[in-house]
Amino acid sequence: KTKLETTKLSLLVPKSKMNLHNTVKQVFHQVSQKQGGFIMTSVFADACPHLKKEKYFENYSKYENKIRYNAKKNKEHPKEGSIREFVEKCPFANVLIANKIINEEKGNFNNRKREEKNTQNGFIENMKKMKEEKEEDFYGNCFGNVIDGIKKEGRYREFANMERINGSHPKANYYGNVRHGRNERKIREKEKTNRYYNDEWDENGNDSSRKEEEFQQQKKKNVTVWCSNDYLGMGQNKEVVGAMTKALQENGAGSGGTRNISGTLKYHIELEKELSILHEKEATLLFGSCYMANQTAISTLNRILPSNTVIFSDEMNHASLIDGIKNSKFKKEIFKHNDTIHLESLLNKYSHDTPKIIIFESVYSMSGTVGPIKKICSLAKKHNALTFLDEVHAVGLYGKTGAGICEVENISDQVDIISGTLGKAFGVYGGYISSNAKIIDSLRLLAPGFIFTTSLPPCITAGALKSLQILKSDIGSLLRYHHQKNANTLKLKLVQAGLPYMSESSTHIVPLLVGDSTTCTQMAKYLEQHHNIYVQPINYPTVPKGQERFRLTPGPLHNNDMIDHLVQSLTSVWENFNLPLKNSNSNNNNNNNVISSNSKI
Repeated sequence: KTKLETTKLSLLVPKSKMNLHNTVKQVFHQVSQKQGGFIMTSVFADACPHLKKEKYFENYSKYENKIRYNAKKNKEHPKEGSIREFVEKCPFANVLIANKIINEEKGNFNNRKREEKNTQNGFIENMKKMKEEKEEDFYGNCFGNVIDGIKKEGRYREFANMERINGSHPKANYYGNVRHGRNERKIREKEKTNRYYNDEWDENGNDSSRKEEEFQQQKKKNVTVWCSNDYLGMGQNKEVVGAMTKALQENGAGSGGTRNISGTLKYHIELEKELSILHEKEATLLFGSCYMANQTAISTLNRILPSNTVIFSDEMNHASLIDGIKNSKFKKEIFKHNDTIHLESLLNKYSHDTPKIIIFESVYSMSGTVGPIKKICSLAKKHNALTFLDEVHAVGLYGKTGAGICEVENISDQVDIISGTLGKAFGVYGGYISSNAKIIDSLRLLAPGFIFTTSLPPCITAGALKSLQILKSDIGSLLRYHHQKNANTLKLKLVQAGLPYMSESSTHIVPLLVGDSTTCTQMAKYLEQHHNIYVQPINYPTVPKGQERFRLTPGPLHNNDMIDHLVQSLTSVWENFNLPLKNSNSNNNNNNNVISSNSKI
């Protein structure tokens, strides 16, 4: 055996094993270049049960202690003694590699001196880095604490990775939930270490993009969507898709700029004219979304109306309306949901000459309730107030031509400002404001959210225009009929099953009360995993705490089999989560209420 020193271990190999020694030395040389540090070969480690198959050691001292520890633990080895005694008596110690071969003591001494100097410099650098990290952590903790708090409340939102299938609505492919909060840059850098420069091939020359595609295909699941805002399936209508394709081929992708700078196209003009006719208004202005339309229009009013203007807002108004009210800086009064008596009591606090705006919705998206438009317009006329009505969840869905609840109640001329969307019943994207010519022209000249943003692309406006034309026709009337019929059918079956349908809804929106954010989220996952049903949990701040719910949106393309499957699945989930179901007597009493409430629309 070669010499064994106390400060290091050399190769310990019997002369009769020289061939094995050469093999192991070659393996050790290859491994040490990649791994570094100290290593025991698998030949020895796998054979010796006393070392418990430990193959890697960080340093000599750990290796020495490991041997001595095992020597004391096993009767076959001496309880006391040196490493030499252990090695000589251990029948498995034919091959032992404990560290890299050291060149010379002088070289080691110089290396140690260099390491000491580097350590001193490194200490200073580490202190600087720790200070920087501490400063960075302050801001990181601010954001992290918010995220942690939301997670503890059980309302952390995960987006579903969906793939819509043209012509198959309401069916879609579901690829699981998006993993939010990941450091995508680090993940990408890690992926690059196993790929060549073009990021198309892995280290074995295989197409990595195909591997990713195969992985995604394995996760794919076909589900029925019950919470889409594409209420009538117009987003996949053949004529709409055809109009968008044609506009894309003729005009290209983008609009080219803001409406002020070469971004006003013929499709914008035609669509604004059609929307004005639909709502019986003098003019219309398109926006990038209805959130932007509401927020920008209301907040811009402070540049037009006197500073003593007072806004009266329904307590259930959408976030876009609330945001616009806050940014307007006007004084605000909030009235109870759909309570015209409370509204009038607030109006009576101000003189007839005080400028006033009443802001409300026709269909409230989370409850499905309908605003008392006639009564509010009557109060507005009495108290000299403007009216601002959000018809987002009604336009395209109600009325002979799809103009919304105002058309149903024949009061479009009594509402001063109407906002709507192109992204729900029309199935495309965008928002708009319709009103008299002076109001629209003022917003066109003053509204920052209109002036300083790129206009809608030509393919989007072409698709919305075609969708509007279809929904104004007899085809649109037929779609609206089946839409209401399926909504009514689902409500009746939910009540019959004893499920907690929130019966205040008199529209196509079907809310189902759960009452707890964590439970609501877990139930949604269960429906997807066990019943291939996708429905999004609705938690705070979209609805008040304690009012968490499922918001079901049956459409004309859902069939009776889909409705039955949904009700059966929901009943099963309610039972699995030990949530109460209503008794049959109360269900029968509620049936007539459901029918009568829906017949109003």
